[in-house]
Amino acid sequence: MMIVGFPLYIDSGIENDFNYLIMEYLGPSLDDIREYLQKKFSLKTLLMSGIQMVRNLIRYKELNNFIDILIFIGISNPQII
Repeated sequence: MMIVGFPLYIDSGIENDFNYLIMEYLGPSLDDIREYLQKKFSLKTLLMSGIQMVRNLIRYKELNNFIDILIFIGISNPQII
């Protein structure tokens, strides 16, 4: 399941004494971009980033609620599945 703005989970586990997590690389981090811009973000950039983050979080939450509803309906009425 691919959601824009959220990295795809690939794998995680324990190897020797180390925990690991493998996920999709989405591009440079906000810190990398901030460093590139000499530690300056414009107000417009901050607002646009915040709006995009909130929209992605809402989409993610709505999708999870939809999946939870489908699972609940399937459990309540197994004839549908």
